[in-house]
Amino acid sequence: MTCPRRWFGWLLGLGMLLASPARAHIGSPDTFVQATIGPYDVLVAVHPPATAPGALELDLRFDPADRLTAATASLDDGPSTPIHLVLDGTAAASLWSPSPAAHTLHITMQGSRGPATYTLTLPATSQPTQPSRLTLLAAHRVLAVVLVVALAFFVVIPAGNLLQFYF
Repeated sequence: MTCPRRWFGWLLGLGMLLASPARAHIGSPDTFVQATIGPYDVLVAVHPPATAPGALELDLRFDPADRLTAATASLDDGPSTPIHLVLDGTAAASLWSPSPAAHTLHITMQGSRGPATYTLTLPATSQPTQPSRLTLLAAHRVLAVVLVVALAFFVVIPAGNLLQFYF
């Protein structure tokens, strides 16, 4: 009977030791869209500025075989900004964002399959607030304990019962 308890103690200690704060893109202000801009399949990534006003970063990934020759972007019918195209299928631009309000991003492209336009509505971004590090750590520790307890009930304790049955 001490075998499952010993395993449980070891697993609980190991789980608590290996548990670290989890980080994800939840709550990220970035916008990612896989779009079809005319005949071109493009992955659009928009990174809003950390403070407003500031520079909004625009990244595009596309098929290099499309041979894009020109691309521009503008915010809210503002001036068009050229997008810097690279032969490996990436492009980047910086656009001035005067406020954290919602914006409309206009992208125009010209390539081997003709011209194309795309409009994307960007959500309003608030100034980021960081949740308390202690709150995240405590939540992560609680989830680690739940996981280890569940592991013990479904794996370790039945294995211990099998050992008692055979010995």
